[in-house]
Amino acid sequence: MLPAQRVQRLLSQGPAARFDGLARRVVEHDARPLIPALRAALRAAGEQAIDEVVLRALLAEQHRDLLFAPWGQVGDRFYPCPPEATPTLYDDEGFDEVEGPLLSRAIDALARLGLVTRAPGVFAATAEGRVWAGLDPTGPTPRLSLSGDLELVVPPGALPPWERFVVELATSPVSRDVVDRLRLGRVELERALGYVPLTTLLSVLESRVGHSLPASVVRALQLWARPWERIVWEEERAPFG
Repeated sequence: MLPAQRVQRLLSQGPAARFDGLARRVVEHDARPLIPALRAALRAAGEQAIDEVVLRALLAEQHRDLLFAPWGQVGDRFYPCPPEATPTLYDDEGFDEVEGPLLSRAIDALARLGLVTRAPGVFAATAEGRVWAGLDPTGPTPRLSLSGDLELVVPPGALPPWERFVVELATSPVSRDVVDRLRLGRVELERALGYVPLTTLLSVLESRVGHSLPASVVRALQLWARPWERIVWEEERAPFG
């Protein structure tokens, strides 16, 4: 797979899938089975806070073997452990001792990632965390503005990551703020054509700009791209002799 295709595959994932991939990287290995349960809890809570003690009790009651299956089928059951270690009973007290810290560290990792915000004993989803949990974002997607002098005005949230990558390749920044101003240029377009054809850039602009593309801009892009998208055929010549 070409580098551009790998980048497109990564950036074309939906935000929920990207956040989930990041969550699985920052949450420690033993706690990763908790991730679907935490997503479900955030989805059910919406904008409300979640009591960590209540969540821990629900996990112990409803998903007792989510992280560890017990050793022993008759009599007392224990957590898996090395032969030389003192085993921990597989009961509610053991759950608080073993799985409780894993749950807290998993929530801490999600907080560092920006998917949840924490207060003593409670946590809640951030805006990104609500997207990760599968809750629909509110409000329409903002539109780009493209002027005849090749300047793009890009409001926050107007471009998904792959399309943002394409636009950034073909432009240079005029100013960076809450709203970015970018300018299309010949050198920048040549750089972009090393990754995607002109038709891809035009398709992104046509779908995201809130008005018809200025004809002068389309002509300029086509003119700049012509030397890079021309195919030259040469007939094979017979060798001398």
